[in-house]
Amino acid sequence: MREEILITERRPEAPTRRIVYEPAPAGNYWRYEELWREAKSGWHQVGCEELVARVEVSR
Repeated sequence: MREEILITERRPEAPTRRIVYEPAPAGNYWRYEELWREAKSGWHQVGCEELVARVEVSR
């Protein structure tokens, strides 16, 4: 069983950002990008994409 991967970036001149890699079917991952919004007291999603696992076939 794969677990999600969480990367957090804190910068003094910009909002705190985190990237979440969540397991998806067929060995792929969903990549979510989120920003911390103090006014909303929570994480706000700004992007999402599915990352496809690369499969190599030898002949």
